[in-house]
Amino acid sequence: MKKAEECLAVNYYGCKGVTEALIPLSSIVQFSRIVNVSSEMGRLSLSPMKALKKCLVPPDGLTEEKVDEVLQWFSKGLQG
Repeated sequence: MKKAEECLAVNYYGCKGVTEALIPLSSIVQFSRIVNVSSEMGRLSLSPMKALKKCLVPPDGLTEEKVDEVLQWFSKGLQG
């Protein structure tokens, strides 16, 4: 459980925090981009968790709020 929480802290919340910090700076430079690079292991299609896949591929599109909600659900499941 601890490793999964650390993984989420770094790979999702860390990336989200850095992106939120960079957004105001990106408006200063014309044509700026924020690029997130991940490995093949991050592919949702590789996950054996069908319920998680279903939550992260909603028919009405994915939002930041929906991702946060799914991760909270996932974290609660790790805690028992």
